[in-house]
Amino acid sequence: VKEAGEQRADLDRLRATAYRAFDLVLAPSRFLIDELVRGGFERERIEYAPLGFDNADLAALPPVRREPGRAVRFAFLGGLGKHKGVHVLLDAFARLSGGAELCVWGGSSDQSYVERLRHRCGEVGAQWRGVYERPELPQILASVDALVVPSIWVENYPLVIHEGFAARRPVLASRLGALPESVQDGVNGLLFAPGDGRFHMIYAGAL
Repeated sequence: VKEAGEQRADLDRLRATAYRAFDLVLAPSRFLIDELVRGGFERERIEYAPLGFDNADLAALPPVRREPGRAVRFAFLGGLGKHKGVHVLLDAFARLSGGAELCVWGGSSDQSYVERLRHRCGEVGAQWRGVYERPELPQILASVDALVVPSIWVENYPLVIHEGFAARRPVLASRLGALPESVQDGVNGLLFAPGDGRFHMIYAGAL
């Protein structure tokens, strides 16, 4: 433990030296700015600069239309690393007794985890879609009512949230990291406690 602490201190010193060589750092979220300051960067050398997106093809999609008797269609899109919390989403979906559908699109180099998710999808009745390409996104988003970002580790500026907003799809996201900067609870989506497998039961009815 002592050796690990010394290595961490050495890395902190190297990082501080590297930081002093930068004139300006652009950060796409206020959360990241706070983290950089916490890591030793001077706030006056950081500028808030949100990312821009070209999602014109998504803006042309029709808005969500609820049809009586049709299940709410949720989707996860993106990388399937463990920190994305897809296993939490599937556990939450398993608690539902009906009235919702869930599709999982994405991939990862962690094949063991991917196989676990694929198997879990079969257990809980979710639809496994696998890897997708950006040109497929308009068709995918046109088929769903809402996106879920169930991250269990801090996120900065997930592109999928802004793709969903461009397509006028609400987003359910963990109240974690910079996610609340994009998803405003009750306005353009809903926020829930990270790792809480009960959230899906609550929000399926809200949509």
